[in-house]
Amino acid sequence: MYVSDSHGDLIDPRARDACLAFKRKFKPDIRIHGGDAFDFRPLGRHATDEDKQEGIKADYDAGIAFLKAYKPTVFLWGNHDDRLIATARKASSGDMRNYCTMLHNHVIDTLADMDCEVRPYDVQHGAYQLGDHYFVHGYNANMHAAHKAASIYGNVIMGHVHRFLVAKPPRIDNATGYTCGCLMDPQRASYARRSPSTLSWEQGWMYGWITDNDKLIVQSIRGIDGRWFIPNSFKEY
Repeated sequence: MYVSDSHGDLIDPRARDACLAFKRKFKPDIRIHGGDAFDFRPLGRHATDEDKQEGIKADYDAGIAFLKAYKPTVFLWGNHDDRLIATARKASSGDMRNYCTMLHNHVIDTLADMDCEVRPYDVQHGAYQLGDHYFVHGYNANMHAAHKAASIYGNVIMGHVHRFLVAKPPRIDNATGYTCGCLMDPQRASYARRSPSTLSWEQGWMYGWITDNDKLIVQSIRGIDGRWFIPNSFKEY
């Protein structure tokens, strides 16, 4: 199971509940969180004065709560999550650096308690391989993101763009790139209203199974008007 971009306090409660209900029914052995478990709006490079006036405690608490409920076996650090590390290194305030370092350590400890493997936000070391697919958070955010990712990694599943895309660049291995929807509520993200590309955002997650010869069969669940139709079994014909 692959979920991504839950974005802390911006998570949509309906998407969250449907996702966790699916997890309980499907009972996936491998649960990947593709990153951006937190939003950290005030820590962004382009944060507005309004963003900076917000605290990050509610956002952080909501992100931790979802991680504890989802219980990922693999966590891929996302670009929003990485704001915590960047601030811990570069903030002009010593108190802010110490605070962000403390929160970062708590995230790592929380994931360690779940026996969760953590990958950094890094184009090479942040890629997790399962069968014949790689999983990444994502490093391109335009309409060609799936194509670009597949050209780099081969078969790949990524988040980051908050919508479902499928691409097959010309490769001898016939690789496919998939991007995944998000669990956040775009209407609650003020920065999401500043770019027309956000009009294509979708909610949902991905799931699948591994064949005997280590091939991944992948499917998507999309949210449509706040409803999700959740299968709970696979059949081979």
